[in-house]
Amino acid sequence: MGFNPYRKFQAKRADYLFVIAAAIASLALVVWAFFG
Repeated sequence: MGFNPYRKFQAKRADYLFVIAAAIASLALVVWAFFG
């Protein structure tokens, strides 16, 4: 599958879940670094 730069990006539910999971993981790492 080629990447079409002119296609309008539509975020799917999985995209939001991935962003939220990454944010939680980074936040957990920061908390662990300070309080671990």
